[in-house]
Amino acid sequence: MNTVAANAIDRSISHTEIVTIDYDSDAASDLSVECDDNVSANGVTEYWGTNDEGNEWRVHMRDQQLPEDAVIVETMPDHHRGSHRAAGNWGTYPHNGAERRIMSRSDAEALLGDDPEYDRIVRDAKPADAKRYEIA
Repeated sequence: MNTVAANAIDRSISHTEIVTIDYDSDAASDLSVECDDNVSANGVTEYWGTNDEGNEWRVHMRDQQLPEDAVIVETMPDHHRGSHRAAGNWGTYPHNGAERRIMSRSDAEALLGDDPEYDRIVRDAKPADAKRYEIA
C-alpha cells in the first residue's frame, strides 16, 4: 500500500480523527481498495473503513486541482495515425485510440503547433474532469 494512504489510515486510527490529505493518485487507488465505501462532494473524496483489528478510520482527500486555464486536449498516438490516414477519418473518441488529458491552454496551443491534424483542444476543462482525465 502507498505510504501516504497507509500513514493517513494509521493516523486516523491512532488519533481517532479524520485525516485530510492532498490529492495523490496512488493513495487514491489504495484508499479505494482499502475502504468500505467512499463519497465525493464539494472538492473532497471521503474514504472510510475498518481495519483487520476492527479499528475504524476516515480519510478525506482534496480533489486534484486543475491548471488555471485548463482545457481538455485530444491527441492521436503516432502508431494509430497511419491507419486513420488510410481510412480518411479520425473515428470517435475513445474507440479511435486517441488519448485525452488536461493541461493549460498555453501548453495545449504549443502542442497543437506540432500536428494540428491529430492534436486538438476539445473544450475547457471542468473540475469534474480531473477525476476522468490525467492532468499533464
